[in-house]
Amino acid sequence: MENAEVKKLLVVIDYQNDFVSGVLGSESAKRIEDPIMKLLTEFSPTGYAKRVAFTQDSHAECSYMSTREGKHLPVPHCLMDTDGEKLYGKVGLWYDNHKDNEFVSLVEKSGFGSLDLTGDTDEEEKFSRDLDDAFVLANRLGDEEGSEDDPYWKKYGEMINDANIGDKMYTPDEIHICGVATNICVISNAIILQTRYPQAEIYIHKTACASYDNNLHEMALKIMEGLGMNVID
Repeated sequence: MENAEVKKLLVVIDYQNDFVSGVLGSESAKRIEDPIMKLLTEFSPTGYAKRVAFTQDSHAECSYMSTREGKHLPVPHCLMDTDGEKLYGKVGLWYDNHKDNEFVSLVEKSGFGSLDLTGDTDEEEKFSRDLDDAFVLANRLGDEEGSEDDPYWKKYGEMINDANIGDKMYTPDEIHICGVATNICVISNAIILQTRYPQAEIYIHKTACASYDNNLHEMALKIMEGLGMNVID
């Protein structure tokens, strides 16, 4: 069965022009383009078992400097509708050629981490939202049976009573992470994903991650390793 395969999610963090060749770029970020492309080839999303998600940092020019991030990192970057916001080089071209694939997603974010980074398809995302509403109903009912006159019960009652509901949720077995910057957005999203999917094995591809500061890059890798993540080449 296809759904019995090991489910793998590849996450490419913020590999954008401004973080590679722009205002916050670095030579180390440029050097990981080919390693990221190798991972994209390996994880080519041909079915349910392999998915790819990109994050895209995005800020409003008019307000960035007044945000908390802007106060701590006073360098406007990845501004909306600018070249700096776009995915870089061959990675950007790969995304453009695959963005219509239902198992490829791009998550815009205005901070270091994103709670929207799940790898869900549109249909699964809707199911997840409905499930949240179903749990609200279940908590309201307690041990009582729902009434057919209750519009919420009509909509969500079957979902509450579905013993196989867990099989309908997308839960990756492995999450593979690459991108920039290791000590900021990579580690932030790695922790979010580990929290969201506590039983998934997390793999940090260190030769496909980079930072503007190699010492901070190495420190972040050690921290993630200390959190039980697998740091691999």
